[in-house]
Amino acid sequence: MRCSEKESTEATQCVCTCLQQVSTLGSSIDTLLSVFTGSSLSASEYVVFNDDCGVLPGATVTVSHRHSCVTFTATVGVQYYIQVDGYNAAGAVVLNVQVPPVNDLFVNRITLTPRVRVSGSSVGAVLEGGEPVQYADAVGSVWYRYVATSSRTTVTTADSNFDTVLAVYKGPSLSNLATTGNRLARNDDCSSSVTTTSCVTFSSTSGKAYFIQVAGFNSASGTVSILARPA
Repeated sequence: MRCSEKESTEATQCVCTCLQQVSTLGSSIDTLLSVFTGSSLSASEYVVFNDDCGVLPGATVTVSHRHSCVTFTATVGVQYYIQVDGYNAAGAVVLNVQVPPVNDLFVNRITLTPRVRVSGSSVGAVLEGGEPVQYADAVGSVWYRYVATSSRTTVTTADSNFDTVLAVYKGPSLSNLATTGNRLARNDDCSSSVTTTSCVTFSSTSGKAYFIQVAGFNSASGTVSILARPA
């Protein structure tokens, strides 16, 4: 499910259960970031803390050793208070509060219809626990489901507005996608001349469901355009 938020200098209110991302990317100083709940300062309860974004989960690419990033599960109706400090520093602070896309989690995957292009966003997507990583720097992905109608299937991200990477798996659960043999295909660039679009063609069984993961090359994100069809 998605979450929407009301932002102020004091709190963000979550109106449904979801993952919530907060970061200080863009700040001019080395930051410390904390999230709390509670009815008052004296009764506040710690939720999560971060000093340096460092290496994102499941990847080896370094994001920042100066800025702070947290991701936590926000609970319905609960106000969250965000505290930003400077690490031996004072200066301009940028606070980013981002709600991940609806299909960020594998369980919320979007079902594709053959030959129907679907558009959405990958902005704010994160890696969930146990999610397979396509490439070391592809650290945020969105998920789709497609039921094959032929013995071969093609999937493409043509018309997306960022550099994508693409992988196809057989399921049925997130925990077994990374098992040897369950990744059926992956691609970064369709060709040497088409370097921002990803496309795969794989052997499929009519009536069988397949699971598609789209992420951004070098941690890019943006508008995803995806099409699945019989090859």
